[in-house]
Amino acid sequence: MTTTAIIVHQMEGRMRLRVPDMRGDVAFFQQASESLEALEDIFSVTTRPLTGSILIEYDGMTVDTLQQWARTQQLFEISEPDQLRHEGSSIAQITQYQMNRIDDMLKQGSEGRFDLLSLLMMMSVGLLINELLNGRLAAGSFALVWYALDAAGINKIRQKTGF
Repeated sequence: MTTTAIIVHQMEGRMRLRVPDMRGDVAFFQQASESLEALEDIFSVTTRPLTGSILIEYDGMTVDTLQQWARTQQLFEISEPDQLRHEGSSIAQITQYQMNRIDDMLKQGSEGRFDLLSLLMMMSVGLLINELLNGRLAAGSFALVWYALDAAGINKIRQKTGF
């Protein structure tokens, strides 16, 4: 029976897999590292047998290529996270999972300077400015200001300072 590797994080040039069934198996992770490093597009493989994690840094490789290689080497089958495959998962759980993935990608792509909350805040301010410039300042515009300030953490700052 083939082991399953779950994609827990992926962005351009970087992918983290978890292989929970092999957690603690140093020999498996050493073999996986050596085998994966043989792929031309992979330039770094870091394994953590204690946590069952494999970090792959690559250039130009697709998940399909990795999947085929892992199969031929009899290492593992790649799978999406269980959260998306459970029939009992609510729309809210799936949405939260996807939003967290987007947030992670934004943070890593901007080296921690940008996240989903910042994006939402800037979008709210942009929509408000658009409303002002087009002379359509309506009650909904004030909600945009409130959401932008909330996203910026103004309410938390006010609570801490008593302002």
